[in-house]
Amino acid sequence: MDIKLIAERILETEDIIKELELEKLSIVTPFEESGDIKPKVVWKYDCYLQAALYRSTDISKETLSLWKETKPVTAVILARSLMETVAAVYWLVTRVEKKIVLKNFSGIDEDVMRLSFNNMIPDELLPVKTINVMDCIRSLDKLVPGFNKVYGILSEASHPNHLGTLYSYSKIDKETRAIKLFDTHPDAESFLANNLPSALTGSLDIMKIALNKYNNLRPQLLALALANLKQSIKAER
Repeated sequence: MDIKLIAERILETEDIIKELELEKLSIVTPFEESGDIKPKVVWKYDCYLQAALYRSTDISKETLSLWKETKPVTAVILARSLMETVAAVYWLVTRVEKKIVLKNFSGIDEDVMRLSFNNMIPDELLPVKTINVMDCIRSLDKLVPGFNKVYGILSEASHPNHLGTLYSYSKIDKETRAIKLFDTHPDAESFLANNLPSALTGSLDIMKIALNKYNNLRPQLLALALANLKQSIKAER
């Protein structure tokens, strides 16, 4: 990828980040714009998706900065985190879309609870079933073929194996057999140019799609939550 094209992709990513930042809220209240109390499950979804949006824009800006500084390993680690975040958001929105049709209210609540309080450390106070991020990655790969492949490459560079250590920080002199070490590998720029655009711009585009889908689904989620609440109140009487 030539320098001009790299600059274009960086600018494109910056533009998408600006678009997404317009969707950020400074507060998520327990009330709808009408003044009505917001159903708890809707509040949960609003809170989780806003937190994921903040995380995504934060990670993206830092990744861009590292890309410009040609810092391959740190840029890749952050880009990989972005891909996981976007995959989780896509997984959640896709699940709620299907469960709204089925009127599976308990499943809708369970999914957002699993993401909001997912914890690999056993906690008796939060007995929430964990979600394997690879399930989210593979699910998204069905929509965007190659997403899993890019994620795999970034994962290799994120781990302390060949790609994440010797390849990234050293080069062998074939004549002397000496290993020359670098803060930034000579091939780092091309490595980033070949992998970051898909990870960054692609992920942010998916985030936009997922958030738009949720905004369109939200009235249905709200109606289902209110109907469930009325049914619960009726059953208690």
